[in-house]
Amino acid sequence: MPPAFVAAGLVLLNALSAAVWLPESLAPERRSRGAIRPQLNPLAALTALLARPGLRPVLAVTFLVATAFAGLQTNLAVFLSDRFGWGPAEVAWVFAVWALASVLMQVCLVGRLSSRLGDIALLVLGFGLTSLSALGIGLAGSPAALWVAVVLQAVGGAIWRPALAGLASKLASAREQGRVSGGSQAVTALGSVAGPIGAGLAFEHLGIAAPYVASAAVTALAVLVVLLAGAEPTPDAELVVRGSVPRPSSAAS
Repeated sequence: MPPAFVAAGLVLLNALSAAVWLPESLAPERRSRGAIRPQLNPLAALTALLARPGLRPVLAVTFLVATAFAGLQTNLAVFLSDRFGWGPAEVAWVFAVWALASVLMQVCLVGRLSSRLGDIALLVLGFGLTSLSALGIGLAGSPAALWVAVVLQAVGGAIWRPALAGLASKLASAREQGRVSGGSQAVTALGSVAGPIGAGLAFEHLGIAAPYVASAAVTALAVLVVLLAGAEPTPDAELVVRGSVPRPSSAAS
């Protein structure tokens, strides 16, 4: 119970900090003026977003990588116990190294990569590393091989997460940033439900490495979706019609 109470306290502290220190970032003229109640139906809101061709690949990829990551992460403690006989202390160190590697990657390299590569290239690179590292975790025969795969998993995630969030933001109008972000969070939540269920079933019925092979395959599928989507996407025409994304300027007659 104490870890749960600590987590709850941190969440509460985070909420209070946001309320006290974070100013409203959306200017009044960019805020939605529509009725609130119709927007509270999550299924209708998500369906409306999925109806937009420009957003569908981003939401599909978001679901795929959320499913793959959630299955891998939630199953990892059981896997490490079966494969190496590790207990809570060793598993905690794995997650600590994972988090530290992710932080270092985001601070030191992600900004430089973003300035040189586009979102699509970053997604392909990040998903590729994530897929390979998931396979490496599942097939790791020694702690040394596991540590290498865990660090690569952290590096891959640090690359694709900001790129995916940035891409979704670019596809949303100034008035719909919150709606598109909410849609991304919704499909992430769905993936967080599907991933652990699938990983648990695979672990139980197919073998202890199966969830990681599956995670690698699902993430590789995300790479395929990105490549099939083609070049850097542009905002949907519907967003332009609503006046939230500037129309292309036309030459004066």
